[in-house]
Amino acid sequence: MEVSIKKTRLNEVEDLLAIQKEVFAEDYALYEDHDSTPVNETEAKLIENIEHFFHYTILSGNAWSNRYSAFG
Repeated sequence: MEVSIKKTRLNEVEDLLAIQKEVFAEDYALYEDHDSTPVNETEAKLIENIEHFFHYTILSGNAWSNRYSAFG
């Protein structure tokens, strides 16, 4: 399996939030951690993190590259 890491871009926020909600939903339901779960992260908070910190996205396979072909 191909794995790559790239710096997150602002135009990816909507998709990343949807992915976070989907993949962490089961953990959220199990642990009910309302404060730190990615399920509850807002668009504004993710944008702030991307703009002010080193924020990277880990990619597996080619699913993401079909939508974001320019990794740079």
